[in-house]
Amino acid sequence: MSSRLPFQPATVIYGDHALQTGRGAEGALVATQQDCESAVQTLVAKLAEVTPELRRKYAVDRTVSCRVADLEVVFVGRLSDAGLTGVHTEVADRAQVRLTVSSDDLLALCDGRLGIGAAVATARLRVQAGPMDLLKLRTLM
Repeated sequence: MSSRLPFQPATVIYGDHALQTGRGAEGALVATQQDCESAVQTLVAKLAEVTPELRRKYAVDRTVSCRVADLEVVFVGRLSDAGLTGVHTEVADRAQVRLTVSSDDLLALCDGRLGIGAAVATARLRVQAGPMDLLKLRTLM
């Protein structure tokens, strides 16, 4: 948990998961950086389960970043036919494909409660990428 964030930790039960959360500046519950790291690792594992043939067909060799706006953290990795690799946090956001999402929406996307199409259509997920990259990424997810 970043010392710059103005929230107090709490625990919320979602289904059979207990999430550590905090209260943001507006008092709303938000997931922690640790929750987001776990969600990103879940996504990495899901992409690793995709058949190698499908990954070769649709994976684009691009750097990908996911900026979690309410936590002020950026996860960066490389998406290729090997999957999503080298995921780490970074200050700068200079990736070829850039995603911006809230912490709670990142968790919902990674565990399947929120679809990518719906998230983009409702502006809960902002994607900066080329049109062909968008189509290929959507197929992989």
